[in-house]
Amino acid sequence: MPFNSLTFLFIFLPLVILFFKIFKNKKLVIITFSLIFYTYSSPFHLFILISSIGWVFIFLKILKKNDYLRIFLCSIYPLSLLFFFKYYSFIVVFFFDLSKTQEFLLPIGISFFTFQLISYVMDIYDKKTRLLNFKDLFIYISFFPQIIAGPIVRINQVKNSIKRLNFYSLKSSQLRNAFILFLLGLSLKLIIADNLSNLNKPLINNYINLNLSNLLFLTYSYSLQIYFDFFGYSICAIALGKIFGFSLPQNFRNPYISINPVEFWRKWHITLSQWLKDYIYIRLGGNKKYSRNIILVFIICGIWHGAGGNFVLWGLYHAMLIIIYKYLNNKIFFPNVKLIKYFTTFSLISVGWLLFIFEIEELTKIFLNNNFLNNINFFDVKFLIPIALYFSILKINLRRIYFMSARNYKNYLITLLLSLIFIFNILTIANTDQFIYFRF
Repeated sequence: MPFNSLTFLFIFLPLVILFFKIFKNKKLVIITFSLIFYTYSSPFHLFILISSIGWVFIFLKILKKNDYLRIFLCSIYPLSLLFFFKYYSFIVVFFFDLSKTQEFLLPIGISFFTFQLISYVMDIYDKKTRLLNFKDLFIYISFFPQIIAGPIVRINQVKNSIKRLNFYSLKSSQLRNAFILFLLGLSLKLIIADNLSNLNKPLINNYINLNLSNLLFLTYSYSLQIYFDFFGYSICAIALGKIFGFSLPQNFRNPYISINPVEFWRKWHITLSQWLKDYIYIRLGGNKKYSRNIILVFIICGIWHGAGGNFVLWGLYHAMLIIIYKYLNNKIFFPNVKLIKYFTTFSLISVGWLLFIFEIEELTKIFLNNNFLNNINFFDVKFLIPIALYFSILKINLRRIYFMSARNYKNYLITLLLSLIFIFNILTIANTDQFIYFRF
């Protein structure tokens, strides 16, 4: 059930808030509505979710010895489900050279809740947390604001919120502040990301005839589209969490205002980057074998995003950017002018997103097509539009959105403006796209 749907906004969300206010057993309310929320995708997918949580809960209970065998047995079932649903078709086609194979509908959010389950198992192993009862574990994994596309939450970030949930009292001021934050996140999705999507779709669908100017436009435009789409979702998730007393972690810190690729990955999809660092990179030895570990981590990052050679290549591309940056010490590709550094990093990251849009074969066709270089109109400078939009956001500290509250607004003009934005959102919802990261 997408946040940007009328069903969610006018039926599901009002009902869950109403029941949360009325009933004392708030944990049961959250569990019930999280089940309803996820069942909206598919009842069978609900079984996948419940069985994954149940598997981890049972094996952590019955296996008392805290060793790697316990980690393996707890993790094997949810990881196998992720592997099967996400990569089975690709592996059969790629390795066994079969043109057709049975495709299975991917359970929404499986990449996110599987990684969250693994982090819980690993934190138990590292003795960073204690075993949860089944009800609390279920809330931790299935909490509807973040189960679809994150953020990937650590248990210690929400453990106290879950523990105090039945005693949490939602105040009108908290609801108002959360609504403002949710509205801003939804606006980034509907007003910016979806309008960029409308410009990008014709180019993507007719990729075989792309020329250099169109490809440059698509490169920068899609880069902004995926950012505002995912950033908008993350803000919505954080806002919804606040309604129920949860402080979900930030997932973005102005990532396109980064002076190099390393800084970008400290600011982009922060909860995934931190997960990969803590549970893979450090356990592989960290900086002791820097290049090898960076390559392995980013291959896993690419595979996590999707099945296909393009995602593996995307991971390798980012690994190479980081390795090259480290060994060149920021001297060649990043001149000592901050604005140039920002735009260089943004451009390099934007090129990588092409591997999210196209498969390797499609990209090859684009570059080998006669129209790519022959059909160039030097007066066709529409690719400057997304670049101009990029430079316009350099002056805006989007991080402030996280900390915004109703107290920041000094007059009713702001409230009126927000109301008009909400009306515009409602009018455009009928034609909106689903969030990009829903497919991961």
